[in-house]
Amino acid sequence: TGCKIILTVHGYLTYEAETRHWCSVGDNSHQWLWAMEVKGYDRYDAVICVAERTIKHVGQFTAKPIALISNGLDTDFFHPVVGSRDSLYSKQVVLFAGVLEEAKGIMDALEAIRVLVVDHHLQNILLLIAGTGTQSAQALQYAHEQGIAENVKFLGLVEREKMADFYRSGDVLWFPSKPAGVSGMSAESSPYSVLEALASGVPVVAYRTGGLHEQIQDGVNGYLVEPGDYSRLACRTRQLLNDEHLRRQMGSAAREEC
Repeated sequence: TGCKIILTVHGYLTYEAETRHWCSVGDNSHQWLWAMEVKGYDRYDAVICVAERTIKHVGQFTAKPIALISNGLDTDFFHPVVGSRDSLYSKQVVLFAGVLEEAKGIMDALEAIRVLVVDHHLQNILLLIAGTGTQSAQALQYAHEQGIAENVKFLGLVEREKMADFYRSGDVLWFPSKPAGVSGMSAESSPYSVLEALASGVPVVAYRTGGLHEQIQDGVNGYLVEPGDYSRLACRTRQLLNDEHLRRQMGSAAREEC
């Protein structure tokens, strides 16, 4: 057609295919995808990436200039609570939004809530989970086995138009995502659930992985802890839940950043 073609890159094609078991390292599909990345990026007239980490990935394959345009969202739809929060829940609420699978860290989230409830004796806390996935049954079983079922609520798949209210019902969002796959090279670039929480004035406590440091300023609009350290995830969350002034301050910074 003679049109210019612009490619927007949100992630890491071959690494993500490997993580989702669409291919195995070294097989024909893996080699084909990698060859497409090696040859492909140079064929576009312009390339956009949503995060610095993604730019670093694409930069392996092309010398073309790459523009950084972060993911955007409707900050009129995702906004903080106006006035005092009227929660449906009588407890302090920690949020988890995402696919219930190993890479997203659902089991780490449950370990962290167990630490808060059992080790720190915080009974007035609820982990609210939006999402489904391959670890749904395992997560539910773990909550019952550990005696924390009353502190965990599985909402299943939440409709898009109800997600704004979901974020506004929470005090903190957990995002314990980890590098995934055999190569360990598939990681978050610019996840929407983090942006949506920040836009809603909700501080985020997350694992320091992928491009999350580009969204979360440690100690300003949330906290970053090392991947797998769910005890630290719990401790940082306890700090926020126990200090309403700090939580509001970080929530305001989160909204301003978005």
